[in-house]
Amino acid sequence: LGYRASDDMAWHTDMAGEEGWLCSISLGATARFEYLPAAAPSARRRCVVQNEQPPVKVDLECGDVLLLQGGLLPHRIVGCTREPPPFFAGISAGTALCRVNIQVRLWGHDPSLSLGSLLEDGFQDERSERISAEGPGS
Repeated sequence: LGYRASDDMAWHTDMAGEEGWLCSISLGATARFEYLPAAAPSARRRCVVQNEQPPVKVDLECGDVLLLQGGLLPHRIVGCTREPPPFFAGISAGTALCRVNIQVRLWGHDPSLSLGSLLEDGFQDERSERISAEGPGS
């Protein structure tokens, strides 16, 4: 995915790949990545969680790698710095891109880690209760 400095990506969950797992590699400018610290695999649940929990904010810099269960955790990009590192500026010369995100979707993982198995094992309720009891970021 290519990003211009003005680009954002709205709240979403990922179900491409097997059960939403993805590995994200950031190149170029630093991007602000946010995720909600509670399972919310549907738009309705995401709205509830957005009102209950503040997002966790992470700056993804050039070369950072993120492994995420994107099918459970809603996430978004809320902009990136205008100036990419010098080596990336040379690669992207002549384009408006300041950042590239390479995504690898995982296939063939252990079925016990599937979205369905996690929810059956109470991941959503257990995680929500723990966050409520301990507060966000615990």
